[in-house]
Amino acid sequence: MSMMIDILMEEKRRLETLIQEYDEQISGLPRGSISWKKRKSGEYGYLAYRVADSVKFDYLGKKGAEKPETIARKIKRRRELEMKRREALRNLKQIDRMLHAAKKPV
Repeated sequence: MSMMIDILMEEKRRLETLIQEYDEQISGLPRGSISWKKRKSGEYGYLAYRVADSVKFDYLGKKGAEKPETIARKIKRRRELEMKRREALRNLKQIDRMLHAAKKPV
């Protein structure tokens, strides 16, 4: 039984470290999404994100420019990392339940 607990504890530490790494990576990426608005001379990208109760828009540039494309890739990466982080949290919660059940006296 103790070998199983040791393996679960090792997995718990691994997941906690992984979640910290995801948090660090996520903190460096932009929040929100890109909103494209049509104007007379073309489409322009704006980064839309929430601040408290309001939505803010930051101008990124014309469609096809490098800046909106770079921001779009970063936002996609952030969403992927957030999804992986949620999965790691679910796994960590499951490990905690297993450890709690394993430590109960029979």
